[in-house]
Amino acid sequence: MPIYEYQCEKCGNVMEVLVKPGVVDDEQLSCSMCGSSKMKKLLSTSAISMGETSDSAPSCCGIDNPCDNPKRCCGM
Repeated sequence: MPIYEYQCEKCGNVMEVLVKPGVVDDEQLSCSMCGSSKMKKLLSTSAISMGETSDSAPSCCGIDNPCDNPKRCCGM
């Protein structure tokens, strides 16, 4: 089930909503802070991770420094 982010147009509160297919209608949502029903769906970034994100972690192809061009380096 997807999780969507919504922002209240009245107070600016951002909240995540677990959406079950066919159950949640955007017009039925209300802000958890102020109770307003004026909610706007936000574009969210993907939560998919491709491994370690630390600066000290090796790049995708094993070199110690981050790649300047991952598509070339990793064959993507």
